Amino acid sequence: GPLARTTSDSFFEFHLTSNSMASCFKSSSGDSSCLFSASAFLRQDRQHFSSICSSPACKLVVLSRRKPFSKDSIFRSRKQVSTSSREKTVFEFDVKASTGGGGILSRLPAVKGKYQVDFPLHKLTWFGVGGNAEVFFQPEDVSDLQSFLTSRPSDVPLTVIGVGSNLLVRDGGVRGVVVRLGKLTNVHVEPSTSTVVAGAGALDLNVSKAARDAGISGFEFMSGIPGTIGGALRMNAGAYGSNLAAVLEAAKALSPDGEVHEFSAKEMQLGYRECLGVPKEWMFIEATMRGQAGDKAAIQARMDEITAKREETQPIKSRTGGSTFRNPDGFRAWELVEEVGGRGLRLGGAMISDQHCNFLLNTGNATAADIEGLGEEIRRRVLLKRGIDLHWEIERIGDYY
Repeated sequence: GPLARTTSDSFFEFHLTSNSMASCFKSSSGDSSCLFSASAFLRQDRQHFSSICSSPACKLVVLSRRKPFSKDSIFRSRKQVSTSSREKTVFEFDVKASTGGGGILSRLPAVKGKYQVDFPLHKLTWFGVGGNAEVFFQPEDVSDLQSFLTSRPSDVPLTVIGVGSNLLVRDGGVRGVVVRLGKLTNVHVEPSTSTVVAGAGALDLNVSKAARDAGISGFEFMSGIPGTIGGALRMNAGAYGSNLAAVLEAAKALSPDGEVHEFSAKEMQLGYRECLGVPKEWMFIEATMRGQAGDKAAIQARMDEITAKREETQPIKSRTGGSTFRNPDGFRAWELVEEVGGRGLRLGGAMISDQHCNFLLNTGNATAADIEGLGEEIRRRVLLKRGIDLHWEIERIGDYY
């Protein structure tokens, strides 16, 4: 692509392919820098930078008028330069330390599980959008997770995700380490006491099925929740007339330093889509739940009823993130969305479902910004018309840029 000289001979600004990047780096000396617009930088595969720029002195400079990276601790300096007669803010940072997870990977402890650098999180979410995790980690077991937490650098950000069904990852990706408890999926059932013990990574549907097979009722509602037990604990997941609080006996969580703590259901302080008793930075690893003895056929009939209801009323075959907004006291969120003209409303590739207008959809080419922007537009309209502040039920993580 075309290279445009700036007012300084030591800088270049270019916008296109990684081949252009390679040419620029190869034609530059080891201690030179390159200029990119912020949007151009974010469109590239950042792994290219680590492979192209082998010199530890080589720097990458991102140009932006809006200062999208101003809070990032990796920037070592900031200054103003003039390019094409326009003033822009320049953020300068080391390529090796800030792209592809290379800067933190060497600082992370050895684990039994696997680290994956610059992992595309859109592959894990139901929306199918969003940026990459700087480092993605799936622990082999609880002890592996404990070891990681005990030894990790305290300044490295940590984010925990589940199956991605009620999650929106922003387009700029997630800094630090993203942890997914995909192997903590054990479900143990004790029919004599109607008890079910499940790992945080177990799917709600699988817990419901295990309880059914053991003749334990009370878990049928979980068959209609496409999430994990860890997520259910964090937000007191509920649907179809019940919620986790109705069956929860106790839960185990890891503190940021890797210590195991057990909480009774009362100590959890579960409310409507919230858990006030356990700090957000703690990781749930297990739940102990209790139902009642029931008839397997009746349990299955209720699960079938829930499945049919979901298929009739929700866009379950679309790229969605489940219920978008929590129900305000005395109102149903979908009714408020419809009242302000939300049904079928579009922004870019995002759309509010015609079938159920508390569901946001990726119609095929949406960005996370499209989806979140559409949700924020609905919030603005509802606040303006009814004075009601809708709260997101979908968890949103990561950087906008």
